Amino acid sequence: MLQRLLRPWFLLLIAACLLFGCSACGQQTSTTRFTAADVSTSQVQAHNAFALRLAEKLVAADGQNHLISPLSISLALSMAASGASGATQAEMLRTLAASGLSAEDMDRGSEVLMELLEASDSDTTVQIANSLWADEGTPLREPYVSRMQQYYAAPVKQLEFGDEQEAVDTMNRWVSKQTGGKIPTIIEQLSDESTAVLINAISFQGKWSEPFEKSQTREVPVYLSKDRSVAVPMMKQTETFPYKQESSFQAIELPYGNGNWHMTIVLPAAGKDLAALLPELLADPSLWQDGLSDAFGTVELPRFTAQSSFKLKETLKQLGMVHPFDRSQADFSGMAEDGASYFIQEVLHKTFIQVDEQGTEAAAATAIMTDTGSAPAEPFAMKIDRPFFYAIEEATTGTLVFLGTMADPSAP
Repeated sequence: MLQRLLRPWFLLLIAACLLFGCSACGQQTSTTRFTAADVSTSQVQAHNAFALRLAEKLVAADGQNHLISPLSISLALSMAASGASGATQAEMLRTLAASGLSAEDMDRGSEVLMELLEASDSDTTVQIANSLWADEGTPLREPYVSRMQQYYAAPVKQLEFGDEQEAVDTMNRWVSKQTGGKIPTIIEQLSDESTAVLINAISFQGKWSEPFEKSQTREVPVYLSKDRSVAVPMMKQTETFPYKQESSFQAIELPYGNGNWHMTIVLPAAGKDLAALLPELLADPSLWQDGLSDAFGTVELPRFTAQSSFKLKETLKQLGMVHPFDRSQADFSGMAEDGASYFIQEVLHKTFIQVDEQGTEAAAATAIMTDTGSAPAEPFAMKIDRPFFYAIEEATTGTLVFLGTMADPSAP
């Protein structure tokens, strides 16, 4: 028992995300106590700033497919920051671009944002689930447990971490259930010192406002590079969409459901490499968020499925979050009676996306462990047959929920 009391404790943060196009999705019946006027503009701005900084580190144009859900990651980190104290909490908020906000502001703002995102569109199913798992006997502070339940709707569950396989299986089953089985596992093992696991899971199922006709889908070559191509199913439709064309790229918004959610796709101009364009897009999102106007034309988009997995500890340290990972400096005394000896061991993030004629299905999970252009007059033509950047955003709150690059639509 003495050895157990003296050992350092650490926390695992997990974020899992799923995005799906779903022809059989039922209507979402979520209701909300809040309106867009209740959203903290400061918190959304902070979230989007963090999202773009994180994407600069993780969403590369390197020939691989990449997808992150900054929202899932920031919610998991906010849950941990709510239990941090002193310099540890200040550093976490600074990394989340929220230095001007308190942890209490983040808690309250997260509650409003999650509820509004889930209720934004009855034809788009969005589910955000949080949970806190603790080793039996962990002395969690009641105020912290209450905040997790009140603001994050996070049930607190205790497991016998000594029975590692059963504990891992139980948490993975929860993530699998929240992501519809698309992310069946995210935790492989627990450390002997693991004390608590915070998990956020987001599931998104969106039907295109204007579905693609399957009869129009054809196998065509998509160019992975100048010298290499693969044949993939290419969807096609002619319709009016928000669209923008510049000398270096084309951008289009494909709306879901009632239009509150949309996917923005940015395609580099012929002869321009995504690797050269991507830093500009992430440094200045107004390039692809502003200046789009309704235009009639034809868009061709490959059908694709992709998944990504990340360990975020080193990336977050590069962004300035150092203390929480240092066992000698971390302070999570607001989480537990002996929380001054807690530190974050790792932050795990896993995503899945499937895009087809009906729409998009996406999922993400994050876990934290302690141890100017005008519309063209002529109909546009946008054939997305080379690597591109994409983002999924909720318009009424302005929240960037998913960011990714697609290099190879044929990859599983």
